Amino acid sequence: MRADLELLRQLMCSALADRGLPDHHVAIVANGLLQTSLRGTDTHGIRLFETYLKELDNGRSNPKPRIAKQFHYPGVCSVDADHALGLVAGQIASETVLDKAAELGISAAFVRNSNHFGAASVYTMEMARHGCVGIALSNADSLVAPLNSGKPLLGTNPISIALPNAEDEPVCLDMATSQISYTRLMTTLAAGKAPRSGWAVDATGADLAEENGSFSALRPLGGYKGQGLGLMIALLCALLAAGPFDTELSHLYKPPYDIPRRVSHIFIAVHIARLPASDAFPERLRSILDNVRAWRTNDGNPVVIPGDPERDAIRDRSENGIPLTDTEWRFFDELAARHGKSLARQALT
Repeated sequence: MRADLELLRQLMCSALADRGLPDHHVAIVANGLLQTSLRGTDTHGIRLFETYLKELDNGRSNPKPRIAKQFHYPGVCSVDADHALGLVAGQIASETVLDKAAELGISAAFVRNSNHFGAASVYTMEMARHGCVGIALSNADSLVAPLNSGKPLLGTNPISIALPNAEDEPVCLDMATSQISYTRLMTTLAAGKAPRSGWAVDATGADLAEENGSFSALRPLGGYKGQGLGLMIALLCALLAAGPFDTELSHLYKPPYDIPRRVSHIFIAVHIARLPASDAFPERLRSILDNVRAWRTNDGNPVVIPGDPERDAIRDRSENGIPLTDTEWRFFDELAARHGKSLARQALT
């Protein structure tokens, strides 16, 4: 089943406004989640909305945060998010580095006392649209076991990098450092499907797909390389943003919902126009992308460039609506009923 984009926006904005969020923050959260769902990243789109409301209702997230920015140097800023929703904290911090990068060429912001910030691409795509190379990192609660272990140590710790593209949408990589997201694994298991080999392990460290055991932890992306990358992101967030390490963070989807999680993020913007090679950047990027797209794999398919699958999803979902699982449909239909609307009457086939 698919739901109309604008109806979902209205429902989300109403629910957030009812909880006391300022209008600007309402728009940030709704736009961030909807943009992510439009791009096909369902695990980090509107599926998170119910959890975010639970955080607001119980005190984990602050609906009216006093976000404090302190510049230690002209382009280096620390941000205390005052336990805001992560999308709000992330947007304010990324706008700050974007403004400073336009002035100085490069800027970085280190955010503490935040919450889950959705998809990292929300911020890097916006930076790229304004002429910057955008980089976003975040730590997360421990869900990933080190190699040869069944006990979670690291978070899924995402990284996103986006490049401005004068001729098209930005080239944007957005990935977790786990082999699969926790949400996708849980959705797969809830549907009664078997996880793929390499996704997760049980408490003994045995592959969940092979042993049919109980879930204990996710596996790192690409073995020791993903483990190392995830650890470095955790260290950068814990040390540069002065936040907790992954093992010190509470679980996003589990109680306590009344205690702030204190997630940390890092945002970096590099303004292309301030670089010596800025004049050559657009043509050089186009030439490289043309070369990559002309490449073919052994089965004749083109090499996938980060952002291409998302571009296809945007075309489809903008026209045909956003797909919802049965659980998501029931949640938004109940939300619609509270506001005198019917999600079913807006259903798209």
